[in-house]
Amino acid sequence: MIDNELLNSIANISAHLGPGYKVSVRNYFSGYQVNWSKPGISVMWRDIRWDMDCVEILYNSSNNTRMIEIKDLNVTLQ
Repeated sequence: MIDNELLNSIANISAHLGPGYKVSVRNYFSGYQVNWSKPGISVMWRDIRWDMDCVEILYNSSNNTRMIEIKDLNVTLQ
């Protein structure tokens, strides 16, 4: 069962990303991996084996990834 802390993290990241993303949640080891995607970009976050204050961004056109802090998401993606 997903706990409130995880739901709060998903809501926080979603708020920073803004509208238009599809969201998927899957089991990852003993935790979860969450992906947000829309044409041209994919964002991934994990609650285990990961810096929980960061997300990984994949720009599909270049296959380049970068890690950024969640607090910087709305600035980075503008």
